Amino acid sequence: MAHTQAHKTHETFRRHLGLGDDALARGALPVALEAYGAAHTLMPDAYEPLCGLGQAALDLGMADRAARFFQEALIREPGIAAASCGLARALSRLARHGDAIEALKGALALSPATASLWLQLGTIVRETGDLHNAAIFYREALRLNPQSAEAMGNLGDLAFDDGKFDEAFALYERALAIAPQNAQLHVNRAAALLARGEVVRGWAEYEWRLELKGRKRFPHLPRWRGEALSGKALLVLAEQGIGDEIAYASYIPDLCARADVTFACAPRLAPLFARSFPEAHVIAMPDEAPAGFDLATDLASLPHLIGPWPALCNVARGFLRADPGRAACWSAWLSSLGPRRKIGLSWRSGKLTGLRALQYPPLELWASFARRTDAEFVCIQYGAEPAEIAAFEAMSGVRLHVPPDLDQKNALDETAAMIAGLDGAVCVANAVAWMAAGLGVPTFKIQLHRSWTAGGADMEPMAPVCRTVRPDDGQGFEAAFDETARYLARLPSRTH
Repeated sequence: MAHTQAHKTHETFRRHLGLGDDALARGALPVALEAYGAAHTLMPDAYEPLCGLGQAALDLGMADRAARFFQEALIREPGIAAASCGLARALSRLARHGDAIEALKGALALSPATASLWLQLGTIVRETGDLHNAAIFYREALRLNPQSAEAMGNLGDLAFDDGKFDEAFALYERALAIAPQNAQLHVNRAAALLARGEVVRGWAEYEWRLELKGRKRFPHLPRWRGEALSGKALLVLAEQGIGDEIAYASYIPDLCARADVTFACAPRLAPLFARSFPEAHVIAMPDEAPAGFDLATDLASLPHLIGPWPALCNVARGFLRADPGRAACWSAWLSSLGPRRKIGLSWRSGKLTGLRALQYPPLELWASFARRTDAEFVCIQYGAEPAEIAAFEAMSGVRLHVPPDLDQKNALDETAAMIAGLDGAVCVANAVAWMAAGLGVPTFKIQLHRSWTAGGADMEPMAPVCRTVRPDDGQGFEAAFDETARYLARLPSRTH
């Protein structure tokens, strides 16, 4: 009798565990939490439900709670790879990279031949900017598991970030031969194709981004596949990220020549887009699928469907239109700064930590650039910290003018009015660069390597007033700044 009851309990446990795994894979996180919780109640000494609860909590953005779940799992099964890797991911989200590395080293001491532990260790040290050891750990993971598509893909990412696009492409090809349905690998291969100039194939491959977890929106709406749109009402859904929304919005005028277009975008961008694209009906992205549309598409699918590039006549001098009254007010403020050209500076994206910091020039190089450039410099860095501005001014001996009472992260229409009056902008690859170029402001984007969004070219076809400035092979950011200074020396004043 007791044996029968134990068997039923175990069967029910496995069923709840399976339901949790399925829900987690689908992104149905509340369902996953409930199923894993039920499994844990049935067998509180089992580690598997705790790992599931940890991953669900991590996907919900609750890294601290996730860490506790994974720690509980490790108490029940010391050194288990799934829990050790999960704990490392949670600690990394909490910016506790040192603790994450120590947790993985402890697990490797117990199980040195476990490929997933080396793989996770490579990812954690990569996040700290230690690319050399990341490559070593990824290769060890691949040695232990030659069929690890993730290890191959991660090595491809390292090659891509180093500007070795052919090598990256080859690694993505090998990884996809093992995992042909891995959407992230397809997206990464798309970027490599575009960076190599294979734009038609690259944009087609980029459609795999729609298969990434959490990307499918309003799936019941029929998708436009490029067929004739005469008489059809088309809903265009914005991309994730302000920079992507602005960049791919450059295709909206081309699309409006073909169909009745409603463009659902981030609320922060709606006023600017409504003014810039009067031929489209611009709305804020809704929570529920709106009615009355025959077809829908995602904004970054337009290069594949109607591209590969927007018509030059629609983007040559910019495609965004600032509010004229507010632009006049900001132009007066810019004029008050003096007779020299007004150049905007944006030196990072959001948080400047770890791996991301390696992609951007350090602040001292921006200061050196400003010190030897004849211009008035305006801060167009959203979220700029007072300490950053003070450090820049101390290192450069140059005033960095901060637009007064302007929230450049959230008040985007007002920010566009300010940026529209600049003579030029020098930025990294971020949303500010797309905003400035979209407004027709000559923009110089500092990068180490070719821009994949430009198809490997020096000019961004989505915003041709934007030039990617990159050093020759083997040189650093200093060379890119030197070239930018030469461009600016030939740049005429637009309005001042």
